[in-house]
Amino acid sequence: MGAFEHVLVLVSFVYAVALTHLLGFVAASIRNWERLRFSWIHAFWVLNAFILIIANWISLWDLRNIGTFGTGLVVFTFVLAFSNYLQAALVSPEMPASGAIDLEAFHDEQGRRYILGFMGSVITALIGNAILGASFNIVEWSQQNLVVAPMLVVAIVAAIFVRNRAAQAACAFVQLTTWAIYFGALQGALR
Repeated sequence: MGAFEHVLVLVSFVYAVALTHLLGFVAASIRNWERLRFSWIHAFWVLNAFILIIANWISLWDLRNIGTFGTGLVVFTFVLAFSNYLQAALVSPEMPASGAIDLEAFHDEQGRRYILGFMGSVITALIGNAILGASFNIVEWSQQNLVVAPMLVVAIVAAIFVRNRAAQAACAFVQLTTWAIYFGALQGALR
């Protein structure tokens, strides 16, 4: 087993647990649908967390040809995975055994926290894309910052206007557009 596989095995567990939070929340929402006050804005942030985890996990494939993983690179991969996990955990509310589940109120009360979690992941990705992209000649990573930087701006606006539904909807639209560009033009196929 090489350095890449050794690091990726443990990091993949963190991504798997993050996805488990999201998928568990979705399943619990379906089971408790009659008690649920659905929120499209919250649903967007759940979807955004899912997309972010997948995008960052896929991007780690670009490190497969690096023979030696120094401490900085190992720490970066864990910080990225940790920030993705944190966002997934924060956006996935606990489901009470009884009573109403109001996702609109959850977004109003907790939205800034999970948006800040997303911002942490985006800032980590921006730094990693810039430094590691240049250091290891990963051209895709440097190019991906063309859409990752606007994602940070969108998240800042969303965090400021967390209770403004129109601003949240606009941020969701812009964010989904940047994800479409990211996957359509900037994330190459795994080879």
